[in-house]
Amino acid sequence: MRVYIIELCIILICMSCSHKQQLSETCTVDDKLVISGKHMYEHLLAMSGKATMFGHQDAGVYGHGWMYITGKSDIKDVCGAAPAVYGWELGHLELGDSISLDSIFFNKIREGIQYVYSKGGINTISWHLRNPWNNESAWNRTVGTVHAILNDDEVGAKYRSWLDELADFMLSLRNSNNELIPVLFRPFHEHTGSWFWWGHDNCTAEDYKSLWRYTVSYLRDEKQVHNLLYIYSPDRVNSLEEYLDRYPGDEWVDIWGLDLYHRDGSEKADEYISLVRNTLAFMKTECGTRHKPFVFSETGLCELTMEDWFTNVLYKAITPMYPAYVLVWRNAYNMPQHYYAPYPGHPTCSDFTKFKNQSDILFLDEITNVYR
Repeated sequence: MRVYIIELCIILICMSCSHKQQLSETCTVDDKLVISGKHMYEHLLAMSGKATMFGHQDAGVYGHGWMYITGKSDIKDVCGAAPAVYGWELGHLELGDSISLDSIFFNKIREGIQYVYSKGGINTISWHLRNPWNNESAWNRTVGTVHAILNDDEVGAKYRSWLDELADFMLSLRNSNNELIPVLFRPFHEHTGSWFWWGHDNCTAEDYKSLWRYTVSYLRDEKQVHNLLYIYSPDRVNSLEEYLDRYPGDEWVDIWGLDLYHRDGSEKADEYISLVRNTLAFMKTECGTRHKPFVFSETGLCELTMEDWFTNVLYKAITPMYPAYVLVWRNAYNMPQHYYAPYPGHPTCSDFTKFKNQSDILFLDEITNVYR
């Protein structure tokens, strides 16, 4: 069963040797990206199209009915292996708060990121920042906020102050040798929908692209944040043209992502599989041409209403194309019906273990040398 893993490891080791010779030529958004970040980028590039790492949002700080236990995760409790990729959320960091919009202490998130890095795992960060025009939540749909950030001095100044808070946090992510920890940053995601203030119906395509470029430039050039790889991640799209509608350009994006959830259970399972396959197919082709990794950055079926969802839906959807990783959403510690991964005793545990045991689905103990 693990023959595939051995072959993949040999391929990755060989590719790693050649990649190390080419790191100075790695084409990332940030020419000054820390060396460990360049290695992580090359690892994702090598994985894309060959095998898929499994990820889980907030897995390192809480799960179904528990929180703040170092090294614990619902996934590990179910199948004996930890996720290879951990997602984190920084909403409310911009306000100077000590607690996130999910009521998690930011110092615990920092500690979690440091712990995952120490174990060789990958960290990815989303940021549901408030609306800087009116201080409402990220889900506020006020039209014109993006334009105001770019053209109104007062709103622009507030937004920059929020970026300052973000930059301080990113620069605080350091290992035991005080070296910066590289992370995957996924700002302004799901913009093809309109539920966020940066969404499709709430700003023009040009304003969205300008906001992206402005944000990256400010963090990279003004604040000297050099430990970020940037993921561009639309929600549902039906074509490459739609995917690229608000794309800021190859020089501003490191990784192509996709956020797409399975809704309505078994009734829409075939539709979900088909849409995921079709989208990942053109992503894989295009990223091969552009020399970029691609990932399934956010997905899941809330409450896991299908007991075979992992093997009969998710696995079928991703394996023809093999995004470098797939990340399912969180298991809320305080909302018993809000979960996207199994926890001990859940009916999907057996199916998830079968999914975990697939030779082309990789967990933390199956990835090596991500950062060197």
